[in-house]
Amino acid sequence: MTHEIGAKKIIGYCDRLSVEAGDNVQFKVSCYESGHYRADLVHVICGDKTQGGGGFEEKVLEASFAGEYLVREQKIDSGSYGYVDLQHSLNGKVIGVGTSFTLQVMVYATTVRKGLQGLLGTWSNETKKGVSLVIADDGSAGLMFSNKSGTPQLLGTGVPIPERHWTLVSASYDAETHVLVLRQQPKRSTPTANFVLRPAQKEFLIQDEIVSSGEGLFLFAGLLEAQEKRASGWRVTVDESFNGKLDRPRWSLKDLSERDIFRLNETVVPEALPEHVAGCWDFSREISSTRLIDIGSMCLHGWTVNLPARGVTGFNWDGTVHDWKQAPEQYGAIHFHDDDVYDAGWETDFCYTVPSDLRSGIYAARLRLGVHEDRIVFFVRAGVGQSKAPIAFLIPTASYMAYGNSLSGQTMRYEATHDPRYQGEIYKTLKQYPEYGLSLYDCHSDGSGVQYSSRLRPIVDMKLGTDNVWQLTADTLITAWLSRRGYIFDVVTDEDLDQHEVEALQNYRVVITGTHPEYYSERMRQGLDGYLADGGRLIYMGGNGLYCRVAYHDELPGVIELRRGQKFGPQWGDEPGQYYHSFTGEYGGLFRHAHNPEYASIGVGTSGIAEISCLHYQRTKDIDKTCAAFIVEGVKGDITNDFGATYGALLCDEFDSCDLNQGTPPHVIIIASAKPQNASYTFSFGSEISADMVFFECPNGGAVFSASSLSWGYGLAAKGYDNDVARISGNVLNRFLDPTPFDVKIRSRS
Repeated sequence: MTHEIGAKKIIGYCDRLSVEAGDNVQFKVSCYESGHYRADLVHVICGDKTQGGGGFEEKVLEASFAGEYLVREQKIDSGSYGYVDLQHSLNGKVIGVGTSFTLQVMVYATTVRKGLQGLLGTWSNETKKGVSLVIADDGSAGLMFSNKSGTPQLLGTGVPIPERHWTLVSASYDAETHVLVLRQQPKRSTPTANFVLRPAQKEFLIQDEIVSSGEGLFLFAGLLEAQEKRASGWRVTVDESFNGKLDRPRWSLKDLSERDIFRLNETVVPEALPEHVAGCWDFSREISSTRLIDIGSMCLHGWTVNLPARGVTGFNWDGTVHDWKQAPEQYGAIHFHDDDVYDAGWETDFCYTVPSDLRSGIYAARLRLGVHEDRIVFFVRAGVGQSKAPIAFLIPTASYMAYGNSLSGQTMRYEATHDPRYQGEIYKTLKQYPEYGLSLYDCHSDGSGVQYSSRLRPIVDMKLGTDNVWQLTADTLITAWLSRRGYIFDVVTDEDLDQHEVEALQNYRVVITGTHPEYYSERMRQGLDGYLADGGRLIYMGGNGLYCRVAYHDELPGVIELRRGQKFGPQWGDEPGQYYHSFTGEYGGLFRHAHNPEYASIGVGTSGIAEISCLHYQRTKDIDKTCAAFIVEGVKGDITNDFGATYGALLCDEFDSCDLNQGTPPHVIIIASAKPQNASYTFSFGSEISADMVFFECPNGGAVFSASSLSWGYGLAAKGYDNDVARISGNVLNRFLDPTPFDVKIRSRS
């Protein structure tokens, strides 16, 4: 492979993002040059290398893994599929030479002209044995098989199946007559569709017997390229991946007539056919899992790999139900993609057991290969209920994952700003290695939106020390400010908050968010709201926070799901009927479109997104005479931009404002407001767009301060941390650390 100039030559990831004392972290590395690389443990103080930022700072620590390692390149097998282990499931029964069969499935193909795509069956490119129903190179329904002489053959109807239209595809073979019948029957829908979409059928006389071996694996949505049996299960490589939905896959040990094929396509196995049905899979069962349930007598249950989309509408969805939990029988489809990836599956290069004396913070395994570097970031937390620090910095790892490997985001930002950073190392690496997977802002190769994002893969834009200031790098400006001002703090990740809810935060007097905590799960919201109800104090240090609703999986580590709902901005929208998360069954989209708008938690909600915006906040008249006067103590006049052009304006990119109709507490105090100037909007709510810096008290002595701008945290380091942003943030933090309770005061909004 020719490597892109400027792309990373060494990269890795770890199996656990958040760890505590005693936990073992496994690091997985791939290199694209020869030689050896050096690995060291570093404590990251500030990850910003840009001029005018906080000043990059890390400290090398002793670690058992520190040393030299031989380089190796590790590959990722992207593309989702399903499989059944026939060797275990059939209990020794082999479906071999001279056996009649029928393979059938409802197909909703999204890239018909892509080329050869596997649908279901046992064909192996490695052994050149088995049979599989496929989409042939010409887009028609076909069968891949070999005869007794071992010659691979591919036969098709010659008529392309319609794209994005449900079609019943089948192949029936009579071992006595050697006749193979291929059929494709588009689903009857509208009169126009019935007129345009015609069925196709073609018969073939096979000169030699088809070897329909049932040994090994039975695959859905691809053809087997290679397989290796390991202690942990099959290591499988799949090629000719299918793009689109599959519903009602069936495998019969008889050449079924067209009538019986339609009968077998029903929900249950017809009484006259059970002895002939080897596999009758119902994808509407256990939608939240990775299991594939066979409702036939042989119980050929299987598994999905690389998280194809579930909870998606099937061929029989009638539009009357939009929640898959209410009518799961109408959600018996799985949407497979040739670029899905969940777990990269790399082998471990070295491990690290977290010692008991390692303080909570941001750490990385720093890798150096000549002049090339990579930092595999991980976060060390205190054990739940074990911390003695008064402050928790809540690291928005869900947002890191949502944006992870956003090639479209790099391109969009470059087109908007022409900033060369967005055509730098990150962009070139993602162009070079698309198998690293996509972000929740991207679309799959078939045009459907990416709904799952995992951290068990290299995430190129979750690195430190690059020239692209965004997310994690910006958040280290907050931790650097805390460290350099002598505050003692722990780090807690979104994943910790989702898993432990309020227990993850309850021992801390103050919780500080990152610059862009956009993506939240329902359990995270419950944990944060529970913390505030118990008297907690929150400093919302960013913008566009608590905005989109995501879901974590209860069993699979390190993955989130996003259902955007209807298209409401520049990003993709979900197909009708697919607005509910497959992981949890919760309604997706924005929190403000559900039952719990973000305004109730942080007092504000997203009001606009702009590329260029306002340089200062204008103080509210008589703010010095309110109980929030402590916030602006030492600030003369308006709150200004002290950090020049390094990050743009004080108010930029994404910002929030109050809205009493959406749930802003009625006693909120608006400290200052900013109205965008010379802005180019990509999205906005309403006609009155502004950023509102707010304060309000909570029950049991708690309080909330919201800066309401994504770029607020960027300004902390300017002028040696002597600026309006740092001064206000310090005023708030110092008062919030003071145990003196806040009293809830109901104030008039007139």
